Amino acid sequence: MASPFEIAGLAFSTMLIEDLQSSITKTDAHWEQVFQSLSPNEQVVLGPFLLDVAMIQHSRRNDFPCMVHLLQTAMQNGMADTTLCAQSAELLSRVGSFAVATD
Repeated sequence: MASPFEIAGLAFSTMLIEDLQSSITKTDAHWEQVFQSLSPNEQVVLGPFLLDVAMIQHSRRNDFPCMVHLLQTAMQNGMADTTLCAQSAELLSRVGSFAVATD
């Protein structure tokens, strides 16, 4: 059994983690402070969490191009098999359909 003091999971590249972090608007939320206090080995397993935060922030701002980029990143890195990614893809599909219908 894994230690309760370690974060277990698939490790993603540090570059990916940094890219996801850069797409998240800093809000001084408690999780941000906790994330920064983690060791690099713990941070690299939290890629799916960072993806979700970024996706939610960009969807709230209707930043659809960035959502497309995030979904592409998720697919390229094996993180796309989540409910949030499926919902985001569906939202983008509907937005695209609406845009075509109104042209």
